[in-house]
Amino acid sequence: MTCSLKVGPHFYDRLDIHVSEEIKQLTLSRMSQANIRKIGQLLVIKLDTRDGFRYKLSDGSWLLIRFSGTEPLVRIYAESGTAEEVQKLIQYGQDLITG
Repeated sequence: MTCSLKVGPHFYDRLDIHVSEEIKQLTLSRMSQANIRKIGQLLVIKLDTRDGFRYKLSDGSWLLIRFSGTEPLVRIYAESGTAEEVQKLIQYGQDLITG
């Protein structure tokens, strides 16, 4: 999906991954303890944990990893300036979940 605003084009995507409760708890524990400072070549400038793990990056991109409270799902959301960068962020999030 793409959106063109006054600030330029932005691309967004989402991936849902079915996980067992065991994997969910292991991943939550691992991510809570991780001190991620870079994603790819981009610096993490802020981590917001109010609704999952939202990494705001130095170029304005972001990655959100959110665990469903009602389904055995983890959702990965990403937004960036190019579709290719969005897919790289989604893949990074997927790698975080699968360990």
